[in-house]
Order: sequence, then C-alpha cells, then structure tokens
Amino acid sequence: MTDGKKANKILSGVKKDAERVNKKRNAVAHQGEFCNVGESQEAIESARKFIEAVVGIYEPGFKLEDQS
Repeated sequence: MTDGKKANKILSGVKKDAERVNKKRNAVAHQGEFCNVGESQEAIESARKFIEAVVGIYEPGFKLEDQS
C-alpha cells in the first residue's frame, strides 16, 4: 500500500483505530449489536483519525469536513 518509513509509521500509529472501527462495525453488521451515543461517537472519531491519516499520506493536510 505504501513505500517508506514515514508511511509505515503513520499506518502503525492508526492501526488500533482501524481495528476498533472494524470490531464495532462487525458487531453491528453481523451480530445485530446496537451502540449508544458515546460508542457511536468513539467509532466515528476513530474512523476519522484513520481516514485522515491514510489519505494524508497522499494528500498532505487532508481533513474531513465536520458533519455535525
């Protein structure tokens, strides 16, 4: 997916965020789990952090627009 130590460092830094989002998503999608507001906000922030980090490798300074 990437070349270079900088990209590897960035991806390693957000790996836990990706795992957290994927775990919650699978629980909701495949097990019918529901989330409370706090859990939902936490998953959204983890996803935002991951997306901005990955896209930022290719588009420095990239930020998602706030939808609230």
